[in-house]
Parts: sequence; C-alpha cells; structure tokens
Amino acid sequence: KRTVVLSGLYLFILGFAMIGTLTFIAMYIITIYGYDTLQCGVALLPMGFGMMFTSMGSGMLVNRTGYRIWVILGSAIIVGSLLLLSTLGSDADINVLYAYMFLFGLGLGCTNSTVMVAIQNCTPPSEMGMTTSAVGVMRNIGSTVGTALYSLLISSKMDSLFSDTVYAPV
Repeated sequence: KRTVVLSGLYLFILGFAMIGTLTFIAMYIITIYGYDTLQCGVALLPMGFGMMFTSMGSGMLVNRTGYRIWVILGSAIIVGSLLLLSTLGSDADINVLYAYMFLFGLGLGCTNSTVMVAIQNCTPPSEMGMTTSAVGVMRNIGSTVGTALYSLLISSKMDSLFSDTVYAPV
C-alpha cells in the first residue's frame, strides 16, 4: 500500500534526522559548553518537552483535522529548526540552543504519532500489527544508519582538526 511504503520511507528519514541530530547536539554540548554526560542529558530535555506538547496536541486533534496537515507542519518545523541549528557557532548562547532544540522537538512530535495513525487508518485490522511493526523497524533502521553516518562524519572531522594541531617533532 502506498501509504505504508511512503510512511516507512518517511520514518526512515525521520529516524535518521532525529538520532543524527541528537548525536551531533550531544557532542556539541559536551565540546562547546564543557558539560559532562549527565548535564548533557538534562540539556537535551527541551527537545523532549517539545515532542511531548505537539504529540499530545496532534493526537487529540488528528481525528478532526486529518494527519496530512500535521505531517506537513511537522516536516516544515523540523527543516526550519535544522537550518537554525546549522547556524550555531562555538560562541552560541545555550538558551538559543535550547530554543532550537525545543523547536526541533515540536516538529518531531507533530509527525511521529500522526504517521502511525495514518498507517493504522489505511490498514485492515488483521494486518495492523504487522504494518505498524514494519514501519517502526524502518524508523529504527534510519536511526541506526543516522548514528553510524553522523558518528563517521563527526569523528573524521575531529581527526582532521586534531591532526592540524599536532606539532611535528623537531
């Protein structure tokens, strides 16, 4: 079914973006602000709060509005927040980072649950568990691929920057 295939592809990309962004932001917070891992985990909470607000709101309204508006709105918010996050430098205020992460969470909350509702609405009850699980696996695969690629990019960039700072023996 077209909705199931497109939802699987969408959730693959969403998982890729979500985990990749979390990986990058966590390393950014630890490196730039000097936070330890516990402080970093607490600093990531604004994204979770954003997801909580919009997933509750979209969940309550999806029956009246349909799921398409939430997926489009959430995607636009995600893209906008990723563009804003890409502007952060090494001197960015932590509160600006919190605002951008909250915005990213708002976008994720709009899309995650509503895509699952779309899948469940187009699937017969006898296949609902299978299709929901299959699409959930696609999100997990996207998360895994995102973690691997972002970690590769970050570590290769760190290695090249590190080699620039190493002094040659005299």
